[in-house]
Amino acid sequence: MKKYWIKDGRFGNIYSLYWTDSEEMEQHLPEGAYQITKRAAVSACKMENERRKYQKSMAGFADNHIYPADMPTSDYSWHPNRYYLNGYVVERI
Repeated sequence: MKKYWIKDGRFGNIYSLYWTDSEEMEQHLPEGAYQITKRAAVSACKMENERRKYQKSMAGFADNHIYPADMPTSDYSWHPNRYYLNGYVVERI
């Protein structure tokens, strides 16, 4: 079962979103990340998308997708042969 995590930044509009499905993946979480519900994670994605539409100066500092905790940051450009988007969640193939 997937667990969803958020790592807050210095301000309310700065955060990173992650998901895990095993204890091994949880070891890759950044320090200070805490567990939230899937609904809260999706809501955070939606809020960031709204900021990107209507408050451009306050946007772009938060994730608008939920990434696997063990996904290398170099893969954030989404290699189509490794990852796909399922709603707001980036899944492995």
